[in-house]
Amino acid sequence: MLSSEIGQICKREDAELLVCSEGLLATSWLALHSEEIDVLMVDGDYLGEIEDTIDFCLRVRRASPALPVILVSSEMRADDFTCERMQACDVTLKSPISEVRLKNAIRAARQNNAFFLSRQQNQISRQNFAS
Repeated sequence: MLSSEIGQICKREDAELLVCSEGLLATSWLALHSEEIDVLMVDGDYLGEIEDTIDFCLRVRRASPALPVILVSSEMRADDFTCERMQACDVTLKSPISEVRLKNAIRAARQNNAFFLSRQQNQISRQNFAS
């Protein structure tokens, strides 16, 4: 399971890891507490079907657009640190993950999320200008 992999990495880095099920992670709670969270990692293998995983990521993105999201799944062809999937997540990682790849993913997720937010702000500005 992903949490045991990440738990070992977090322990070495003296970082706190919170693991909860999808049902316990209400998007309303997430929206209220997103500033307390550095990065959200979503275990796509735990959530099951890819459609359920994407739906969950989209709900998270709508509730907390400024929260960097890393989607991890064994179903991924490879890691993707581009903005290709920015409507749902900031980075995807193919599991199993390594400490180096995780550190790179966190860095890329923060950068990609900043880009996502700037694009979102530009779209809002254009809509307001057109009105």
